[in-house]
Amino acid sequence: MWVIKFGGSIMRNRLSTIIKTLDCIFRANKISKVIVVPGGGVFADSVRKFQNDTGVSDAVAHEIATMSLNLTAKAIVTIDERFKEVDTVKFKKEYVPVLLHC
Repeated sequence: MWVIKFGGSIMRNRLSTIIKTLDCIFRANKISKVIVVPGGGVFADSVRKFQNDTGVSDAVAHEIATMSLNLTAKAIVTIDERFKEVDTVKFKKEYVPVLLHC
């Protein structure tokens, strides 16, 4: 099984780079079991700025940043229909599961 973290550095690149990366992940899923775990990316960066600007506690900032993982997941499945949001790991050759934070 492969666990691939798809985080901020990838999401900051051009769309063509993201699509090529997703295509490689999908092809790997045909050979082995693959799951994508999204990082917070630009959404988590916004939370850090928000915390600095407002002074909310670390606990609150952490909770909000955790929600940003699901925003990245939604972005991934919107970019490429071969990826599907899941809240439990289910391996299928038809799609690559993108794990939501529950």
